[in-house]
Amino acid sequence: MFRISLYVAVVLIFFGLILFVVGLFYPVLFIEDGLIETAGAALFFAAAVVSLYCLIAGRNTCSRLETVVTVLLVPASLVLALSEISFGARLGLLSPPAMYGGGEFDGGHDALILILRLIRDGQLSGWFYLIVAFISVTAGWAAYRWRHLGLRLWSDIKSNPLLLGVAASASLVALAVILDLKTQRHLSLVEETLEFLSAAVLVATVSYRSLVFKREAWQAKLRDVPGRSI
Repeated sequence: MFRISLYVAVVLIFFGLILFVVGLFYPVLFIEDGLIETAGAALFFAAAVVSLYCLIAGRNTCSRLETVVTVLLVPASLVLALSEISFGARLGLLSPPAMYGGGEFDGGHDALILILRLIRDGQLSGWFYLIVAFISVTAGWAAYRWRHLGLRLWSDIKSNPLLLGVAASASLVALAVILDLKTQRHLSLVEETLEFLSAAVLVATVSYRSLVFKREAWQAKLRDVPGRSI
């Protein structure tokens, strides 16, 4: 499993570098609502559809953790797909509200940008920092108190292609959101590349898992046929 993960990581880095170089020569492909962003939205939408199929195909064979993750993937993938197209704002489907500090609130990452702007300008009360501190301390205590569960979860993720792929995709999205806070052109290229790779990893992961579920269901049917063996 580790060797396969290493191969996948190398392939991702390779294609990521290719996309970045292409963006340097053809930046029009990486603009807002350009080809790369639209393709990423389509891939996230496809991931939502395939995740729904995974729930149906693997209802009798997938583990409880896989079921929970797949259930969450359906709405999460749809939100990511809509976020890529600004929830339809640039298609004229809705009019996004104005955002503090300039711009429009038309993407999920704008919530983080808004909070950072409010912190920068001192617009948040002391209650906000108190709540953040309380949540941080509670999360730290919970992580230490139930660290054995975290280690078990990490072990499950490393040994499960579905969980590992979802974790990799989520990490790429998180890194892209952080880079989206900056406005440099090169960082913007990296951010769009990471979002596209995240969508590609996610749809590839759920597609592979759906094929496994389908094969397992087919094998189960063969076992039920008298006189047949696999």
